[in-house]
Amino acid sequence: MKHHPFFQGLDFDRLMKKEVVPPYIPQVHSADDVANIDPYFLGETDAAIAEEKNSNTSGGQEFKFDGFTYISKKD
Repeated sequence: MKHHPFFQGLDFDRLMKKEVVPPYIPQVHSADDVANIDPYFLGETDAAIAEEKNSNTSGGQEFKFDGFTYISKKD
C-alpha cells in the first residue's frame, strides 16, 4: 500500500508517530456530533445495515481485513 501512487510523498514514519498534520479537521461540537455524516447513512437501521452486509459478501470476504485497525499498537 505504501508504494501506491496515491500515497507518494507521505512520510509513513512520521504518520506512525502521529506527527503528520491532517489536511482537514472537521468542526465537531461533541463526541456524538453527526453534522459531518451524510443523512443517508444516519437513516439506516441496524437491520438494513446487516442485510446489506450479508448481500454484498461472498465466502470469507467479510474477514478480508480481520483484526485490522488504523490505530497504531504503540499507543
